[in-house]
Amino acid sequence: MTFAPPSPTLPPSTVKVPRSRVSCGGSNRREWRRFHSLGGLFLVAWLGAAILLSAEEPRRARSGGGSAPQPIAVLPRLPDWAPCVAFHPDSKLLAAGSYGVIKLYDAVEKREIATLPEPAGFVKALAFSPDGRLLVSGSYQVVAMWDVESRKLVRQLKGHRGYVTGAAFTNDGKRLATASEDETVKFWDPISGEARQSLTGLTQPALGLAFSPDSQWLAVCTGDATRPTKKGAARVYDTAGNLRFIAEGHSRVVSAVAFALDGMTLATASADEAIKLWDVAQGKERQTLAGHTRPVNSLAYVPGGRWLFSASGGRNVGGNEIKLWDLTTGKARTTWEAHEGPILQIGLSPDGKFLASGGSDKLVKLWDAVALLAAASAPDKPKD
Repeated sequence: MTFAPPSPTLPPSTVKVPRSRVSCGGSNRREWRRFHSLGGLFLVAWLGAAILLSAEEPRRARSGGGSAPQPIAVLPRLPDWAPCVAFHPDSKLLAAGSYGVIKLYDAVEKREIATLPEPAGFVKALAFSPDGRLLVSGSYQVVAMWDVESRKLVRQLKGHRGYVTGAAFTNDGKRLATASEDETVKFWDPISGEARQSLTGLTQPALGLAFSPDSQWLAVCTGDATRPTKKGAARVYDTAGNLRFIAEGHSRVVSAVAFALDGMTLATASADEAIKLWDVAQGKERQTLAGHTRPVNSLAYVPGGRWLFSASGGRNVGGNEIKLWDLTTGKARTTWEAHEGPILQIGLSPDGKFLASGGSDKLVKLWDAVALLAAASAPDKPKD
């Protein structure tokens, strides 16, 4: 999921939100927002006082029967959308980005512990270094590096000419890759802060990226949110930055990429409401997962390769769902409405205990991933 950036002729502080906004009153009155999504410019309305899932009547899960899962925590409301979430390697610390801030939470104690000021608009990318010492954030033209222990800004890396939409470290922590809407991917030395390499040749904005677990492959998803009918793609590079293949098969923007633990399967998500699995060695499509009714914005593999979480949401009401897929059957075992607006990103803690979700409803929610997997693994109850 991506946003249209503010005009480059204005400083980010001048443009309160990088999407046009029409406001009609306070938090308890009807508020209208006009914004760009993967489907283009549209209007959405909602009541600000009816957002918390915990205050809703229990919904039915659309797959597997029973009541829909409930969050184990709804964290304090952010100032605006929550486009990105990321877990620390210890699985306890959770970071979430919004407009002008990064919030740090204790996922175990389910409480907010710190706020980091982000001066360059929306935070659209977050990544912790493998050793857990650094937190990297991406915003408008800026990559910021934070010391996790002191919570102080270490340095800012500049060179992108648009919003930074993705960030990822190699597994040894020696390289940092960032993606941007300026149609480039840059590699940085995290110690010196110097740019070491740039991948050019992209013909569309880069909307995110992911390294394979062994860092042998880098996948970059691309697409133009302002031209929703134009096809996007995922580009896969080797460690030297050579393009190995282009995963073309989606009919719209490709909004997310994720590697399985073995690094040989790549999952791609798209505004065409589909998820595709690709054989990395052969560069060929292996499987399509269909079932979402809105753009798919984020993916999270469960270690082991059998299970995959996906999250969706778009310009129409409803369909703001999280699905848990059994990849051995290609079927969603659990589906539930998780937010009162598009779900922009999900993240699984390294220990597999927590699933975090961030949405346009300004909320970050925590889910019990162990319980979700246990329920999905249970045999179906016989029908009456």
